[in-house]
Amino acid sequence: MSATTNDYTESEVFKTCSLCETEWGDLVTFVRDEELTLKGYQPKFGSPENGLFLLTHSCEGCGSTLAIKAGMLKELHGGPFYDDLNVGKDGCERHCINQNSFEPCDQECSMRWVRDILQILKSNGAPVEILSKNNTPLEIEWRLPII
Repeated sequence: MSATTNDYTESEVFKTCSLCETEWGDLVTFVRDEELTLKGYQPKFGSPENGLFLLTHSCEGCGSTLAIKAGMLKELHGGPFYDDLNVGKDGCERHCINQNSFEPCDQECSMRWVRDILQILKSNGAPVEILSKNNTPLEIEWRLPII
């Protein structure tokens, strides 16, 4: 089997719930599932791809929390990507430090793309306009087909 950029193969499912065994066949189906509720994000500042998005699977009889590496969802973000980590520096509102904060960020920081994906997960993949702290739209290219 050959691995794809998502760390799973074409013949495998994207994610399986460990409690109820629901399977999501692909990334889009996973993101758009209204029975998944974003609960948090555990950052990995030196390696944002290894941070964890935490989602609760709220279908009847489940309630399990799923953890998914941020890198598995990175393709949802159309850029920009930044190299410098600016957590705690001037202008930083420290959203990344609070696991339960889903607020967008307008800083040129290596964690920025993660904050943008949080917006996608929070809306179950519906297009949303992400505003910066001065209420101007941030330029984000959505990588999900519009529903």
